[in-house]
Amino acid sequence: MTFLKEIGDYLHRVREEKNISLKEIQEATKISMRYLEAIDRGDLDGIPGEVYRKGFLVNFANAIGLDGQEILQKYYQMKNAAVVEEQQQQLLQQQKQLQQQPQRQQRQQHQPIQTPVVTREKKVTPSDVPDDEQLKGLYLGIVVALIGILIVASFFLFPYYRNNHLDDTDNTKIETSTDTNKVQTNPIAPITVNVIFKEKVWVQVKSDGDYLYGADGMSFDASQSQQVWTAQREMIIKMGNPAGIMISLNGKDLGQLGERGKIKTIRLTPKGVEAL
Repeated sequence: MTFLKEIGDYLHRVREEKNISLKEIQEATKISMRYLEAIDRGDLDGIPGEVYRKGFLVNFANAIGLDGQEILQKYYQMKNAAVVEEQQQQLLQQQKQLQQQPQRQQRQQHQPIQTPVVTREKKVTPSDVPDDEQLKGLYLGIVVALIGILIVASFFLFPYYRNNHLDDTDNTKIETSTDTNKVQTNPIAPITVNVIFKEKVWVQVKSDGDYLYGADGMSFDASQSQQVWTAQREMIIKMGNPAGIMISLNGKDLGQLGERGKIKTIRLTPKGVEAL
């Protein structure tokens, strides 16, 4: 998609201007180098799953000094605009097909009549039949009206999509089910953690011995709802409000982690989770 390339090119340009290497971003985010390279060249289609794509965009942007949530909102805007443009193209194609139908009907009307038909119905005069220009104007008016409705609807729908982070049921939900918790895509690392913040939560995240947000940790809220963290061996997460956070490990929902306002620490490994 063109808009994905535009976002990747922008992040690449900012990274080079600040002289930040992909290796430095990898050390800060623990994201696999091949996915960082995919983002850097604008090949976001190479990242498996919408939830990973959005999480990696946020982490990449934060690592080069940008506001990851602003980049994510820009992603939503451009994605929504691309959908509207595609619908417009489809409508224009339908208009073209409709314009061709009267021409085919005209050719059929000019064919010799093989069998005379006697009828007492009122004869249709040329003035009763709309000409090509009238038909084209009618079809064009319908298409323009539909396009206008779509564009107006997109402006009303986008804030809803943005506020809910477009968590639609196709790809943007964390890939779990209530009963089976089966992973629908292979994890991108031995430890792949998808995080959704429902409330304000302070977290300290240690991935393979390195702090992702420093030893003092970082606070997130619902406006920064989605994050993706990865590790190779182990990840230790300390939370100040475990009731306000949803965590899945390699696609498996970990459920309620603790009470509101209480401090909780968990250790994640490729084998599972344990409380500390």
